[in-house]
Formats: sequence, C-alpha cells, structure tokens
Amino acid sequence: MRWCMAFCLSILLGPAAAFAEGMLDLDVALFQDAFKTDGNAAHNKSFYGLGLYVDLGSKQRFYFGATYAGGSSSDKEGDAEATTLSFQDILLGFKWFMDRQRMLSLTAGYGFASAATYKVSGGEAEKWRGTGTFAKFTVAPEIKNWNIGLSVLYYAGAFKEKNLETTTEQVSYNATFLLPSLAIGYNW
Repeated sequence: MRWCMAFCLSILLGPAAAFAEGMLDLDVALFQDAFKTDGNAAHNKSFYGLGLYVDLGSKQRFYFGATYAGGSSSDKEGDAEATTLSFQDILLGFKWFMDRQRMLSLTAGYGFASAATYKVSGGEAEKWRGTGTFAKFTVAPEIKNWNIGLSVLYYAGAFKEKNLETTTEQVSYNATFLLPSLAIGYNW
C-alpha cells in the first residue's frame, strides 16, 4: 500500500513539478546520547525527510506537496531489554516562505497512513498503523537556487491499530520527535 501511495503522489506531483515552479526539500537529523554509570544507558534518534513541493502561483512564497519521512528511536538502560521504534510516513502539506528574501519558512503536513514497527529485544515485532503530523521551522538563506540552513522539526505519530503475527487490536499509542536538523532545499 505504501508503494501505491508513493506512486500515486509521483503521478500527481510529477507532471506539475515538471511544468511549474517547484522545490525539492531535504531534512536530516541525528541525535545520540550515552550515559555511563554502573549500568550503561544509550539513546538514539534519527529522522529523515524528502519533500517535493509545487508553487501555488504565489511567486515562490506558498507551496503544496508531499514529504516522505522516516526515522527511528532506540533506548537501552543498562542490562535491560532494548526498545526500538522505526516509522515511515507520507505527508501532504504546505510550505510557506515567511519573508521576501526566502530565508525563513514554515512547513506543515499530515499523513493519513503512518506505519511503525515497535520491538523489544527478545520479543516479536509489532506493526502499528495510524496518522502523522509534521511541522518544521527553517532558517536557511537562499544562495542562487539553493536554501541551506537549520530546521527545528516536529513529528508526532498517533497509532490506532497494532498487528502482532495474526492478531489485530485497537490501541492508542503516540510517538513524538522534536529535533534540530540540517535543511537543504533546491527550487526551480
């Protein structure tokens, strides 16, 4: 289903992006933390996002498009079992350049079919399904057709369904990421 959604989005946005003014948007974030005492603790978070946006006829101020986002989080406290959560999402949303110099931007999106895998070491992997919300504030000066800078990004997944082997049950799980990231944009 995820590949079907990506294919449909590329068919919808591809021709529009080829003939209209558009923007390719990339975000990469990595956070790692380790704390050593008698027992060792380690926490890792990563996020990546690649977006394709089409200008809404606003002289490159307002864009509509889609972002493919993914990431993971892993936690281990000493000798305790490690937990890992990884997610993927396709979000439809808007990008707004707040100033005429195109240095400050705000991006927001919503994902209708978020998917995640949750695993505790030694246990079976759980497949989660739900929705996602994405927002980011970016400071990236424009240099020719490029915007390069930093973002503060927020992603929240609200998962309503859990699949474990052959059973499915209704749940109410949430995962939130708030991270600084490297932001690179290219517009044409």
